[in-house]
Amino acid sequence: MVLFDKIPLKNGLTLELWDASKEEIRGLWTVKVIARCKIEIKKEYFEEFSSGSEWYKQLIKIKGNYVIYEQQKKKSLVIFSEKERVFKILVERLKKHIFPYVSNQLFPKNVILKTLSELVKTDSTYFS
Repeated sequence: MVLFDKIPLKNGLTLELWDASKEEIRGLWTVKVIARCKIEIKKEYFEEFSSGSEWYKQLIKIKGNYVIYEQQKKKSLVIFSEKERVFKILVERLKKHIFPYVSNQLFPKNVILKTLSELVKTDSTYFS
């Protein structure tokens, strides 16, 4: 993967755009753009909950200090001469669809709380 662009967002995050394209067979490519944000797990996201401090500590223990949010767009069976053009189209589509979402002030907190919720659903022994 190759870092294509880094975009600072108003909510303090940085959106990274990665080129994860690869040649499949005989000059045909899968063109893939990955958008990624590294989100710090902050204690303040849990303050409104009575068990928030414990949930925060447990989430840090399981995930470390950060959660990675990721979205991607891809197109398969692209000839090499079209690869760059298709990549640019995918970048623009991805930006158009996720910018309003990832740049929202509540986005980091929402991702962290969703991560917590998913962990509780899959293995509640961590949070009992």
